Amino acid sequence: MLIGHKPAHTPPDSHHPAKNSTIRMFSAIGSNISKSIQVYEIVAHNHIMAKSSNDHWFISGAGGRSHYEASTNSAWPFVNNKDYGYLQIKISNTDGKVLSTHFYGLDGRLIH
Repeated sequence: MLIGHKPAHTPPDSHHPAKNSTIRMFSAIGSNISKSIQVYEIVAHNHIMAKSSNDHWFISGAGGRSHYEASTNSAWPFVNNKDYGYLQIKISNTDGKVLSTHFYGLDGRLIH
């Protein structure tokens, strides 16, 4: 899991779009990892919650002092700029594979 503040992938109309330097850095890291290992990008910068359709890119930035706009598309079917919350990722203890990913509100209710 690549965890950072600035994203290498963002939904359309993001307030903080991906910058080439971050894209290059994440790409370089990913290219040096065995192809049998699943790579996930988790960032907390855009003041939104978002999940990509490939289930490997997440933005869990909905905890800042304000929310910003972003749009959905086929690559980013889930974008939430209304709620504050967090991303939960469940990982298997036996093989390290991701079992599930969900966004929850600060009150613990399931958002997505």
